[in-house]
Amino acid sequence: MRRALFVTVVASCVCAALAGAAGRAIESGQIVVGRGVHGVTLGMTGAQVVARLGRPLSRNGNGYMQYSKKHLFDVYVRRGSPRRVDLVTAAGPGFCLAGGICSMTKGSLGRLVRRYGPRLKVELYPEDADAPDYVIRTRFHGQPVNTAFSRSPGSFLQVFIAYAAPGEPAFAELPRTARARPLPVSPDVQGALRAAYCGRIVDAATCADPLFHGPLVGRHCYPLETGGESVCVTNRVCRFSIAGAEWSVAVFWLPHTGTEGASAWFRRGSGGWRAYRELIVPRRLAGLFRTFRCPL
Repeated sequence: MRRALFVTVVASCVCAALAGAAGRAIESGQIVVGRGVHGVTLGMTGAQVVARLGRPLSRNGNGYMQYSKKHLFDVYVRRGSPRRVDLVTAAGPGFCLAGGICSMTKGSLGRLVRRYGPRLKVELYPEDADAPDYVIRTRFHGQPVNTAFSRSPGSFLQVFIAYAAPGEPAFAELPRTARARPLPVSPDVQGALRAAYCGRIVDAATCADPLFHGPLVGRHCYPLETGGESVCVTNRVCRFSIAGAEWSVAVFWLPHTGTEGASAWFRRGSGGWRAYRELIVPRRLAGLFRTFRCPL
């Protein structure tokens, strides 16, 4: 979720096709965990959003609706038929939880933690697991919802309220005695991770591209784009077990992305390895991930 912070918004604004006269800017509103922002909730139709907020400042054919000029207040109407809101996101000091816990405000992260305590799960990204996001899991209209708070030192930055992805795993809290145990990474394991990544995270065409590489082990240099400058980086593949479950973390080079690689988590079950671009887990499990040293 956090990967979308402001970058997605900028891209969407550039590509948005303006629809009629510009609407009014909205720079504040109440955040309701598991529901929405400023009275817009998951499951609303586009017409209901406009009736509640007025016309957006801009919108596009993919369901994106922009309502803030100075900060960020976006609504995405993309789910079902008729299409309904599946994501609401906001950032700025005017967007607050009840009680005055406001985005981009000093001390808001500590107040968030004190209010919700163990209800806060952790959203992990392998490349920067030392700064995970906080997520509250709820249900709305009978469906699972994630409310995610991206963070910076002392404050939460942006809130994302969205229906959870189908099949997203839910993990129980680990006992305090749980420890991570390293496991070897054989060529067979690397092949299985690649197959799981290609089957779930990226499509077959991407995997067939000669610029696609991974899991990456050791130091490699790859072009930013075909014919462009190369970027060199050292990667490791982690494989370990915690409380009877087997995990792995690996990095892949994706062609034509302009990035240094893309990470994914893997969990091994009875059907083999399954890949996840991100995981929402208890804080105990997140702590073990953050302190584990990859053996390879």
